[in-house]
Amino acid sequence: MKSHDKCRWSRRSMVYCCLVLALFVGEDRPVRADPPIEPLPGPAFSFDLASPKVVNGTVRADMLLRPAAPNLNIELEGWALGLGLFDDDVDAISVSNSTHSPDATFVLLFSVDRDTVGVAPPDPGLVALGLPYNVLDQAFRGHAAGDEFMSTSLFSLNQNIAVTAAAVPLNSVLLRNNFDEGGTDFVADPQTSADSIVVNELQDNVDALSVAFVATDLVYFSVSKDSPSLTGLHGRPFPSGADIFVFTPSEARGQGGDKWGTSLDGRMVRSGDPPCTAQCCQNANDSYSDCRTQGGTVDVCAAAAHNSLDACLQVCGLTPPAPPGLYASSLELGLRQGDEIDSLIVFDTDADGIFNNTDRVLFSLARNSPSLSTLLGASATGAGADVFLMTPSLQEPTLFASAAMLGLGDEHDDIDALDFVLCEDAEVFAVTHGIRAQASIPAVSSWGLAVMVLLMLIAGTIVGSRRKPSAM
Repeated sequence: MKSHDKCRWSRRSMVYCCLVLALFVGEDRPVRADPPIEPLPGPAFSFDLASPKVVNGTVRADMLLRPAAPNLNIELEGWALGLGLFDDDVDAISVSNSTHSPDATFVLLFSVDRDTVGVAPPDPGLVALGLPYNVLDQAFRGHAAGDEFMSTSLFSLNQNIAVTAAAVPLNSVLLRNNFDEGGTDFVADPQTSADSIVVNELQDNVDALSVAFVATDLVYFSVSKDSPSLTGLHGRPFPSGADIFVFTPSEARGQGGDKWGTSLDGRMVRSGDPPCTAQCCQNANDSYSDCRTQGGTVDVCAAAAHNSLDACLQVCGLTPPAPPGLYASSLELGLRQGDEIDSLIVFDTDADGIFNNTDRVLFSLARNSPSLSTLLGASATGAGADVFLMTPSLQEPTLFASAAMLGLGDEHDDIDALDFVLCEDAEVFAVTHGIRAQASIPAVSSWGLAVMVLLMLIAGTIVGSRRKPSAM
């Protein structure tokens, strides 16, 4: 190498070293994750009783919500579902999906509870595609309960097995964050990015999930077994958290014929005066509490509270709809009374609201459900994250998707909400609809800038000295 080439190389190297060192002594700007290329439409969903927004009274656990950032719309009040007491909790929701072809492939969409940790780290191949967020990652960051994930496997009702390409891992990808990630979020607490880490912060828990419904849809739902209104739904003598009920939203009309009402400060009301309906719910709950304090049973006190609620709503200009029907009892689903359906997808092929013929139901059970210890194929650990299939012709449910297929399987893992989207290529779907990483660009701090200037001055001195002619 010629001497002037060496000198040129030395000068260039010195400048590069100065720049690299200055960047390292700089500071990183906090960044947010990037939103999906094509965000999925906002779903219908609910929060559980322990969610901050429920505890502080922003919404209730028996309300069906829809994200409308920066607010939440209330798509359906709890009283329309035969609920309405503050301790009522919608556990799962679905529409009929009557036009779905059993041969079509789809990805599962799901949410998990606060205790879920996940077992599969983000797949390196998906990370390389800019998709570093999955259940384990978001649980580590402290805010997985308010997220929506997708399976990286494809499923088909007819095959009843995962349709997985060899290159696609058994894992999950984050589709919707708990809080603002480009307008695709659940407007949930904590108010963090997918890229943020929080410790011991309260989390809103997405407790039910479904494609948004319209007035002509049937809405299928389950409620937690501790909901006081459960005892009066459909007049069953032995109510269960594994019962599935069905309701037609168009029945929730005001006397003026309004179907959905109007949006007021981000809250959806049916008709009449919002303070009037809120007061009706408060009065009914006061009645229930007083009755329980005086020794009344849950069923007697709930019935009295609902009589008071219905009468008050009529004064407000609302005609409460008929109680929801029973789509399928826990017995018809091959389950036990003590079970609790935690998430749900109904395929009611003729949309008649009756579990019959070629209907199919996909569901998961709460981790403390007794049937999880007896159902054939249930995971040895993390069975609360298994998805089961039931049809009218089966004696008991069969395993549809194991926890491992979703990157889950820890003993604490539990699916809390379930939905699906038709899809032919899971990887393409994830890249198109998944929340993406945003590269952190170092920003030079004032201290780093000073160091950079000093180093470049030194470099200039060295280079200058090499340019002086040598003594002859």
